[in-house]
Amino acid sequence: MDFSRPISFSYTPNESGEYFLRMNMSYHDPSDNSSGDSSGGSNSFQVVDKPSKAIDADSGLCKKYDFIPFVKSDYSTVVCVSHDTWFKLMVRGY
Repeated sequence: MDFSRPISFSYTPNESGEYFLRMNMSYHDPSDNSSGDSSGGSNSFQVVDKPSKAIDADSGLCKKYDFIPFVKSDYSTVVCVSHDTWFKLMVRGY
């Protein structure tokens, strides 16, 4: 059974927020008349209103070494913060 054929599609969210992508697959193999369903897993991604200049557009990572992206709770923007700042924000409930 050959599952090497790639599938591509595009989706443009209408508003900022967190989105979840779940892939399922059904298959039928005519060589032995088998069929079934398989879960391809799931991923999440976040869409913000305004991209930050501190984020590399291609990789989605912070341009400054050892900083990590942090999405504001209202999804207005993403900022780059140090690990210490990230921890403080998490403790405060962000």
